[in-house]
Amino acid sequence: MSHEFVADVEHGLERALGDESEPTRVQAKNLMRSDVATLSTEDTIESALALFEEARISGAPVLANGRLVGVLTLADVSRPEHQRDGRLATEREYELAEPAGEELSDEVDPEDVLYSKDDYSPPILGRERVGDWMSEGAVAVPPETPLETVCRIMTEKQIHRVFVTERDKLVGVISSLDIVCHVARGTDGRRKPG
Repeated sequence: MSHEFVADVEHGLERALGDESEPTRVQAKNLMRSDVATLSTEDTIESALALFEEARISGAPVLANGRLVGVLTLADVSRPEHQRDGRLATEREYELAEPAGEELSDEVDPEDVLYSKDDYSPPILGRERVGDWMSEGAVAVPPETPLETVCRIMTEKQIHRVFVTERDKLVGVISSLDIVCHVARGTDGRRKPG
């Protein structure tokens, strides 16, 4: 990696996040996307995967009675306990030696799971529910949260999306890609040439 590239990235981050002498201007509400695809705890895994494919997303917030209760991602769907013989399976066989969510080099690529719908075991298509497979405790911030804080949360929790809530209502989502695009444009919002 060239020193020039690293310097460009550092300069972009300084412009996007501000330095310590200048208050951070960018807040969650400035970057969030408010058109958020959501799931219900009662949705089937089949309908969740169809939503992911249609919207070209890798995860979605899960709502119950209008409240954010979790998140379902391709990583959740491709967990080892949801697979047997290379197929998604409904019979759960938990491996105690591996903490849930920990990435291993021999894990199945989540996109391979998504796009190989022919390999789903038949019972999965209508019986398994999002509420049973989701990760509970989705991370949410208020709209006024500074971008620097959002980035710190995503880094510390090793997550790719943070939900934005106001009075317990989901109002948006910020993904790691949203932040990268913001940094690439700089704080003035214009795209950089090249």
